Amino acid sequence: MAERGNRVTRATGLRRGLTGAAALLALGACAHASDTASNAGVAPVQAAAGAAVDRPIETVETADGGAVTFRIAVAEAAEGALDGPAAALAGDGGGFGAYLAGRHAENESDYEAAATLLDQVLAEQPDDDRLVRRAFIANINAGRFERAHDLAQKIDARSPIGMGLATLTRSAHALKTGDYETAAEEADAAERTSLARFAAPLFAAWALAGAGQTDSALAALEEIDGDGGWGQLVTLHRGLIEKRAGRLDAALETFAPPPLDDASDGGEGAEGSDGALDPVVQMPVRMLRAYARVRLEAGQPSDAVLGMLRAYDAANPEITVVEGDIRSLEADGALDALVVDPPAGVAEGLYHLASGVRRQADSIALAYGRLATFLDPQMALSRLLVAEVLEARSRHREAIEELRLIPADSDYGWSARLATADNLIALERDAEAVEHLDEMAAERPEDIEALMKMGYLMRLRERFEEGVEVYSRALDRIETVEDRHWLVYYYYGITLERTDRWPRAEEAFLTALDLKPGDPYVLNYLGYSWVDKGMNIERAEAMIREAVEQRQNDGYIVDSLGWVYYKLGRYEQAVRHLERAVQLRPQDPVINDHLGDAYWKVGRKLEARFQWERVRTLDADDDLLEQIDVKLEGGLAALEGETETAGQ
Repeated sequence: MAERGNRVTRATGLRRGLTGAAALLALGACAHASDTASNAGVAPVQAAAGAAVDRPIETVETADGGAVTFRIAVAEAAEGALDGPAAALAGDGGGFGAYLAGRHAENESDYEAAATLLDQVLAEQPDDDRLVRRAFIANINAGRFERAHDLAQKIDARSPIGMGLATLTRSAHALKTGDYETAAEEADAAERTSLARFAAPLFAAWALAGAGQTDSALAALEEIDGDGGWGQLVTLHRGLIEKRAGRLDAALETFAPPPLDDASDGGEGAEGSDGALDPVVQMPVRMLRAYARVRLEAGQPSDAVLGMLRAYDAANPEITVVEGDIRSLEADGALDALVVDPPAGVAEGLYHLASGVRRQADSIALAYGRLATFLDPQMALSRLLVAEVLEARSRHREAIEELRLIPADSDYGWSARLATADNLIALERDAEAVEHLDEMAAERPEDIEALMKMGYLMRLRERFEEGVEVYSRALDRIETVEDRHWLVYYYYGITLERTDRWPRAEEAFLTALDLKPGDPYVLNYLGYSWVDKGMNIERAEAMIREAVEQRQNDGYIVDSLGWVYYKLGRYEQAVRHLERAVQLRPQDPVINDHLGDAYWKVGRKLEARFQWERVRTLDADDDLLEQIDVKLEGGLAALEGETETAGQ
């Protein structure tokens, strides 16, 4: 609850844990308030089911020295009585109850709920600048652009809480309405901090371009030219603005890669006759696609453009969007037009910036990605970025909603549908995910992506029998086996091994190793399986040693090496590696069981029993728990004797 400038002192501890939306927080004034805070009292919020229990808990000292003591009302709500966090947390009250609930929703990345609740608080305290700022961010993150714009107008760029994103939101609204003069003024006024440092010049450039001031637009881009590693971004937008103004020769010069002799070394791609890399195949894909269209519009032969795209595709087979351009050119010698209006131009730039900081600052990436979708609702990449952030924050339903706004026939429609499957799986909507992926597999009978995703689901849920069938379908679609197909054989081998089809599983693992020699995960799985079956022990040891050298901090692989030594009777060595494996994977029941067995073999029987007892507290399957019970009752010899008897 603490804001900058406030000090929160806990008066009494709240021992009962808060469990998501089932815990309603509401504050009521209970002691005293200074004159500056006398209007802060609110009535306790009551849950739909269960009574609220008042407990004095917080004393808040405000920045100006005033103090307010509050009670916290925790609703003892019946399980399942609440329908979503927004409905549950809003309650009947307002004020601090809704504020705390809004903060809780923010922490849970439930932006819809946070925006609703903070707006509720703002209705009572409309002049609280910090609250305006927080509600603005919540509304941007929730995709509520009109409400965010209303709030942005209350945030003065020159005030102590001025923020570049708010000013840029006003600029975006002006761009959408065609008010380029206002858009440029707002962009110029935007605070040059955080990502706004680079976004503001883009807003200014495109606003000026919209007003027909091309030279001024290009000059605006110079503010960020080469700064912060965004040189390619500037090049792309310079070329797009030149193209929009009809300056095709200038756009061609801007987009054209450097001559082969000037190209930088490194990377992968097509090579010239002297072995130097062709700079075309190193271009960012969006710049390449823009360059191809400008070349065609400038009257260059379609065959030359097609050759460029084919070379790029050959060097970058993972970038499938270029394949669509190749098909279009092969079919009728043309590509869809490159039409960029100012809002779409800014959206392009915001996506570039947001994706660049996605891993370091996903909250900033989300806000800028949302703003990009407002400016250009048809830009699929921005929606994919927003969905990616939401998925990473476990907001899977919201991610699916965003992904379903991407048309299936767009350049990124297939990727969006695969991402939808990921989120359905995360929500454990397995039947829906399977149906969804089956439809995709039927649409592209030569493609294995949807089947690989379905196979992942089967392995995740330990539906290995069905997994065998899915991976068999995938292999049937592969006409020519290539190195990149090693993963199909590896996963196929896992499902075969888990369904007791060992000879076929072994064959699949060996094929995977042939396609990708030395892969640590294949080496480990095959080596561990051999050890567990008492086969090829020496070769298995060598394979697992090689895997450990590559993945020294992978608990499963380190466990495999310890288990090899155990099977070889080298128990002291086994203990050393299994202790390390438990350190790396302390919650894995099988690894803890292995360490217990090794301890028993070296006479450390008390520690062995401790490890076996620990297995009982972990997520062990029934078969392992039965073995643990036998070992705890009679030691390791009891289990070994039982196994020997069963085999006679």
